[in-house]
Amino acid sequence: MMSTQHLVTTMTELVDLHEQLNQLADQKKECLIKQNTIELEALVRNETKLVHRMQVTESIRMKAVTDLLDSKDLPTDQHTFSMVLDQINGEEKSLLTDVYNELTELVFQVKAKNDQNQLLIQDALQYVHVSLDLLAPSAEDFQYTADHQGSDKGIGRSLFDSKA
Repeated sequence: MMSTQHLVTTMTELVDLHEQLNQLADQKKECLIKQNTIELEALVRNETKLVHRMQVTESIRMKAVTDLLDSKDLPTDQHTFSMVLDQINGEEKSLLTDVYNELTELVFQVKAKNDQNQLLIQDALQYVHVSLDLLAPSAEDFQYTADHQGSDKGIGRSLFDSKA
């Protein structure tokens, strides 16, 4: 059946896109560890393009599922993978199941790597905040108050007082 083959082709393309995304996640991890922000920025731009391609491909996959279920005169209000598998047999069913399992595994791998990269980013930001706090004096050091807390308490002169 043509729509089943189209679905398999589309899901195979999604697998390829997720493999590329998985590789980008590995490269992003290395950039984060090496603190290479220029390369990281380029990787994020590539990732954005890849995610857009994935969204387009996912729309095509959803259309293929709808077409397949419509050809079987099934309600299309709830599409599940098991509904699609129930409608096909033989080699196509086996192939579609294999592609689905591979795609599911890749999705979990990408999610795990992205979670790890998010932790690396949070650690880097925390380090930057701590470094800034150590380098910059607190705002309280620069506040002027009526009661001076220093060795010249009660003198009443400031640094700018002078005799004329």
